[in-house]
Amino acid sequence: AAAKDSDGVLHLAFDHSWTDYAGAGAADVRAVEAMGAALEGTGKPLVVSSGLVFAPGIVGTEEDPGDLGAAGAVRVAGEEATLALAGRGVRSSVLRLANSVHGRGDHGFVPRL
Repeated sequence: AAAKDSDGVLHLAFDHSWTDYAGAGAADVRAVEAMGAALEGTGKPLVVSSGLVFAPGIVGTEEDPGDLGAAGAVRVAGEEATLALAGRGVRSSVLRLANSVHGRGDHGFVPRL
């Protein structure tokens, strides 16, 4: 109900515990589908974050689908579920975030290297 009453939804959550990564991908698809069902027919935006799902050495663009052979391929199903919502009256989009953030304060995985 909260999603339908909002101006739009940003879905930024994903379980990165690595204990059941395939299960985390399936849970992400269920979350996207639930938010999409709430927003269906409203024309409101749903922005879903994902990771970089390209194989090393490949320069990707916005037009490229995720590479199912890449380490982040478990996220592809969530991306596809998100984009499919456009046909159901949801302004859906996927934002692929870099897998590492570094710089002042070195947040993310960089400090562990």
